[in-house]
Amino acid sequence: MKKIENLVFRLLNGIREIIYNRKKLVLFICIILMFYVLNGLEWVYYSILPKNIISEFVIAVIKPIVLFLTVIVFGTPRGTHKLSKGFYKIGFHNKEYEIPRLLNRKHLSKETDIEIYTFYSPYLSLMDWENSQDRIETLLGYDILQIKFSKHNKKIINVYIVDLDKFFSKTILWKDEMLVDDECTLLLGVSAFEKVKINLNNVPHSLVAGGTGSGKTTLFKLCLWQCLLKNMEVYIADFKGGLDFNGIWHDKCKIITLELDFLDTLVSIKTEMNKRRDIFVSHSCRNIEEYNNKNDEKLNRIIIACDEVAELLDKTGLKKSTNKEKLELMEKIEEHITSVARLGRAFGVHLILSTQKPSADIINGQIKINLGNRICGSADKILSQMVLENNSALEKIPPNSKGVFINQNDVLFKSFLLDENNLILSKKGV
Repeated sequence: MKKIENLVFRLLNGIREIIYNRKKLVLFICIILMFYVLNGLEWVYYSILPKNIISEFVIAVIKPIVLFLTVIVFGTPRGTHKLSKGFYKIGFHNKEYEIPRLLNRKHLSKETDIEIYTFYSPYLSLMDWENSQDRIETLLGYDILQIKFSKHNKKIINVYIVDLDKFFSKTILWKDEMLVDDECTLLLGVSAFEKVKINLNNVPHSLVAGGTGSGKTTLFKLCLWQCLLKNMEVYIADFKGGLDFNGIWHDKCKIITLELDFLDTLVSIKTEMNKRRDIFVSHSCRNIEEYNNKNDEKLNRIIIACDEVAELLDKTGLKKSTNKEKLELMEKIEEHITSVARLGRAFGVHLILSTQKPSADIINGQIKINLGNRICGSADKILSQMVLENNSALEKIPPNSKGVFINQNDVLFKSFLLDENNLILSKKGV
């Protein structure tokens, strides 16, 4: 009985596929047309074999049988039998041993490696699928990106799969033509579904973290390069002597290598924020976006970037030393950064901080709570917790991955690779 029920299901699914799948519809029409052509060639068959009741019966029956089997084949996606056996083996069925039935499988688009498996699953809930995700991944041999209901039918489940190791092994070079055509959106990379962006109007400050070799410095520079292309003023605090930044960075940004110089820069930016506040009040504007939309003379956004912020804000050693002057200097710098974190958004002043260790004794609570864009590369459990407040970076980023990150929205993505050797050649907006 179950075999007959399954045969009927595959027949109905085949009819549905022919109706909704253009390629299968065209192929089915071609098969029908082929039969019309063969009708005119019956004389060839009868010239070989005698024309009698049996031969005429064979000719009459073979056509509908072929069409019937064609519909069954159309309604039976590749891998159906393997999945059916697999679901029983992993125990993915209800109490009556009813399993999900594969309706079709297709690629999401030509631009992606994502494949969608669509199942008829009236007996198992979405929670059942999510709880069994690890076992289903093993059965499919791919990573599951998402499991969700069909828009129009809660009995239909769509499973989005991809080979993440293959996807994240690709190198995606940054090209200046990719620049988003507005003043405040930065492009970070691509997830399996879409391009990943940050909008400085919506979330003004960012933290980029990751272990050694994670690619965080490359992503940090990618963000700053786009800021330059958008004519923002970029200040980079690099207390390793600026060695990580080649000539064009020194030409187009202000590279700061001394703590006292950085404090002077922060004081001047605070003065600029006060100046902009007066301008906004006089023009009845609430923020830089509103002001720039109303006025022809635009105000540039200001980026305060710090590569390895722990080199700057780690005061644990100073508190135990007698170097009170340096401790006082660090506290003043922290105070100004905290002020920018709280107030900078309205005035177009943004923080982009990079670090391997965003612990509480380095980035204080007031700064951290305002770092809305949190991006973490390859990390251990402690670092993942510090940045994302969960273990996602440890659990979801493939081991030894470079340039693979996860953000505060749990979106896993591959960052674009900024080729610094060609920045001079490709500088469009600088």
